[in-house]
Amino acid sequence: MNEERPPEEPCPLLDRRATACDGAAVAELLCQLGYPSVPSETGARLERLARSADDYVLVAESGQQVAGVVKLHIMPNPGDSNRKALGENHNDQIPNPN
Repeated sequence: MNEERPPEEPCPLLDRRATACDGAAVAELLCQLGYPSVPSETGARLERLARSADDYVLVAESGQQVAGVVKLHIMPNPGDSNRKALGENHNDQIPNPN
């Protein structure tokens, strides 16, 4: 017999900016990804990044537990950085935004 199971409901996630209080949870996630991290240092880094106008660290919560983390860095003029990242031989492939 093949019983039908009710579809599983997706786990709701709440996204918010990370704070220094998330240091331990974020450090644990980073360790799982292979980036050794110390909770107190991670908390201090999150505090510094929270004051930056160009950096955002967001955490996803499931229930009241941090389940994921993402860091964004806003680049003032990405065209220049892309040219540097591609090297001199590929500069003509990126349009100049100016």
